[in-house]
Amino acid sequence: MQQLFVLINLCRFMPPHFRVWNIITSGFVHINLLSLPGNISFLVLCGRYLEPIWGKHELFKFILLVNITSAFATCLTRILLYFIFYQPFLLINNSGGFSSVTAAFCVALKQLTNEQEIMGYKFKSKFLPAIMILWTFAISMLPFMSGALSEILVVLYGSLFSWIYLRWYQVNRNITGDNSEQFQFSHFFPEFLESKVAVISNIFFSICCMPKTQDIQQVRENENIIKLAELMENPTDEAERRRNLGLKVVEEHLNSIIDKDTV
Repeated sequence: MQQLFVLINLCRFMPPHFRVWNIITSGFVHINLLSLPGNISFLVLCGRYLEPIWGKHELFKFILLVNITSAFATCLTRILLYFIFYQPFLLINNSGGFSSVTAAFCVALKQLTNEQEIMGYKFKSKFLPAIMILWTFAISMLPFMSGALSEILVVLYGSLFSWIYLRWYQVNRNITGDNSEQFQFSHFFPEFLESKVAVISNIFFSICCMPKTQDIQQVRENENIIKLAELMENPTDEAERRRNLGLKVVEEHLNSIIDKDTV
């Protein structure tokens, strides 16, 4: 059963077995119990937070997209490393788990709540992706941790592909991507490295000809201005009622003043 659903090794993924469905199913079968509680907790908590904002369809698409792209990139990386180092474990070690999506959730939380403190603690949500990556490297050093290389790869690829999708391709409320400064690639690194990383990343992504994006913050401000202008041009019933009431009070006050002068 495990051989059917987990990327048990790359030999079964490639011909003659060619079990390509493992790219999808491997993300939902855990081989490391140490990461299982954290992944389940993140799925529940982040799902409750993101679902009202994105919608069920977008949330499911995000999970599936990150899971598939991370698993596929991990397979290609392991094959490449095998041809470089000729180590059999790169082909036969188990690979699976939900850690790529957990890392992607950290990136999504950084986008939506960049400067917000987490549950009153001093560190902010913008540090979540870095904490997730460091935590994965730390637990991968444990001697009983199986599939450590694959765990690291899926977390790195999950963080990268989720950022690429959210940065350039996600359509949310007729807004494509997120070009805000706080969501730049360099902002995932410590402040003393941001400027150096920004130079390299800007050159790389300009070469890749990534599509144009919109600054979500600026778009939201423009939307608020448009809504305010529409409200002024087309007042609601409540606003109209208040305006008429105010005019009536002013008119009564003026009439009282005129009556006093007449007397």
